[in-house]
Amino acid sequence: MEKAFTRGQMAHLATVNPATIRYYERKGLLAKAKRSPAGYRIYSEATIRKIKLIKRVQALGFSLAEIAELFALQMTPERECASVCRQIHEKIEDIEKKITHLKSIQSALSMMAENCNGKRTIRDCGVLEVLADD
Repeated sequence: MEKAFTRGQMAHLATVNPATIRYYERKGLLAKAKRSPAGYRIYSEATIRKIKLIKRVQALGFSLAEIAELFALQMTPERECASVCRQIHEKIEDIEKKITHLKSIQSALSMMAENCNGKRTIRDCGVLEVLADD
């Protein structure tokens, strides 16, 4: 027989806040928990593994909505994986756009830093001058 865990135990084992588990249930990422005879919500080890999976996929930049889509695709294992591959490629494109944007920000900040020698007054600060320019 598989071991059952309370929400607090499961949260500790999955290294998440108990509120996260409730949130995942509300979002449909986790099935509603069964109840013990005493009325406590009880969860299985499979639920712990699913929470850890959700956290790993989130760390790759996927939103909870995207994760729900991936889980929905698992419900039809006979289907071709083209939709999963499409999501991965879309995520790569999204990350490339973010990298480009961050490089642009880095470049702008570098230019500002070049205008600042740290020896002026705030009134004459080169960084603030650059920010004020259109």
